[in-house]
Amino acid sequence: MTEEEFNKLPMLLTVMDVKNILRIGKNSAYELINQKSFPILRISERKIRIPKDEFVKWIKTNTK
Repeated sequence: MTEEEFNKLPMLLTVMDVKNILRIGKNSAYELINQKSFPILRISERKIRIPKDEFVKWIKTNTK
């Protein structure tokens, strides 16, 4: 995904957006969002969104 494509994404990402951005599998994406340190917004029991700006912060924090 290019920076331009990333910038066009909405403020709230889906799990599938995260999966595609990180180029990981669906199971890995769900394992990731279930980590306590991962920023999620739970809208309902089945709806999860990830604030794009918090996702970027998480990436920067977890990059070695």
